[in-house]
Amino acid sequence: MDKSYLFGKYGIKSLKEITGCLSNLAFDPGQSKGRRLLVSSQEDEIFGDCLDPFWFDYIKILNSKSFRRLKDKTQVFVNTDSCHTTTRARHTFEVIGIGVMLANLLGLNVNLVNAICAAHDIGHGPYGYVGEQVYFDKFGKKFKHDVFGVVIAQKIERAGGGLNLSYETLEGISLHSGSTAVIQDKPLEYSLVRIADKISYILGDINDAVRHGLIDTNDLPNIISDLGITQRERVMKLVCEIVVASAKEQTLVFESTELGQKFLELKKWMYKNIYVDNNNGIHKEALKITFEFLDKEFPGRVQVLWPLLTDREVDELSRLTQHSRKITLNDIKHFGITEIINSFERMNTDWNINIHDTDLAWGNR
Repeated sequence: MDKSYLFGKYGIKSLKEITGCLSNLAFDPGQSKGRRLLVSSQEDEIFGDCLDPFWFDYIKILNSKSFRRLKDKTQVFVNTDSCHTTTRARHTFEVIGIGVMLANLLGLNVNLVNAICAAHDIGHGPYGYVGEQVYFDKFGKKFKHDVFGVVIAQKIERAGGGLNLSYETLEGISLHSGSTAVIQDKPLEYSLVRIADKISYILGDINDAVRHGLIDTNDLPNIISDLGITQRERVMKLVCEIVVASAKEQTLVFESTELGQKFLELKKWMYKNIYVDNNNGIHKEALKITFEFLDKEFPGRVQVLWPLLTDREVDELSRLTQHSRKITLNDIKHFGITEIINSFERMNTDWNINIHDTDLAWGNR
């Protein structure tokens, strides 16, 4: 794929001809609803009035504990031996790459997109959607990682004091799940992150499914050839399609485009053929053991603590139960939740946290 593709399909010689086409619709940081607290830390006091608010959010997110945990959390395929299999961290950086590229080409707010992309998956629990199913089976209520991501950012990070992120970054995190349709009456940057997220995980998970022998390249639907031969080419074609169509319509467009429609067909195929319950019994059992341990050692806190665990920690906790002795808190002193629990106790932070509530009403003050 080279520039001749652009001329042959769209009649333009370069995307430079239309770069910045939606700049008039970019979210103005001056219109931000701000932060919950004017100053919550020394860094807020020193940098808060001189840095772009969303760039500042991005830096806070990169330095958070929840962002660090992403490297040990499942995207789709659990406990694989291949170092090339996508983790939550790898997926997050891919979403940042696609999202920031689109924002730059379209002229939307790059820093806002960057911040939302970086934090969009910090609310995921161990074993991804397998963990969510076990949670539902135990509590009878759906666990929503998009909501919990905002809970982490506001009420768990920094010993419960939160990261004090901008309202739009938090709202963007809470709305990143769902369809690729444009969200009405919200900054276009939110919808852009949704699109970047879907492109990243659908195309990346195809590679992982082939890598792990779940499917052969010959099993893929014919429509994928229209998107490209490799993951990189597929991403490039979709990005070009979005930019050109958006320039023509003077608003963010994806689902109604030719390649957008084919992408949606591919997405449906993935959910039917790949995103199914494949031999996850051992992981479900490990999670059940984890819930039982947390219930016993930390009564009343299990709903807050379990999604803070990584896949590796759940694996280890499950293995410990095979020993002929009682598991003690000393066995998990190196776990991330132990550090969080200790910080909460040190700061006398209240554990009464509703993991199903984004608590963003303060933005309407």
